Amino acid sequence: MTRTIWLFLRLFQAWSLIPRAGRAKLLKFAGFEVGRTVRIYEGCFFGSPRVRFGSRVFVNAQCFFDTSAPISIGDDVHLAPRVQLFTSTHAIGPSSRRAGPLEVKPITIGAGCWIGAGAKILPGVTIAPGCIVAAGAVVSKSTDPDGVYAGVPARRISEIEQGAH
Repeated sequence: MTRTIWLFLRLFQAWSLIPRAGRAKLLKFAGFEVGRTVRIYEGCFFGSPRVRFGSRVFVNAQCFFDTSAPISIGDDVHLAPRVQLFTSTHAIGPSSRRAGPLEVKPITIGAGCWIGAGAKILPGVTIAPGCIVAAGAVVSKSTDPDGVYAGVPARRISEIEQGAH
């Protein structure tokens, strides 16, 4: 993608006058894989087109997608405002420079998940299908299906019946 198209995309993603569905179309034009009926609010940051959105995905305002490695979001996923997905970190270096070499690992969010406001998903994490991640949680390890995860670091605090509504 040319630098001009990328700058155009970043500018118009932040503009609140563009309809949510229009933002999804812009991302598709820019090379993202975007399913049907994807809605994306304004102010989101995408480091690159290495994001795959399933169908019926809802991304609220000011979400952050560090795309040093791929991010895959399943069908029927809802991301609340200011969710942050980090695919990069650093290995621990020597005492003279603790931020050692860059490490990148993909993130996967399974179908049907709801990620609460301000939650952070760290590199290499898979959120299993049907999970809820509480607002403000920091998920540093992959989850098991159909559970509620909360805290820093996030841990499973309750079960959700499969198919419960």
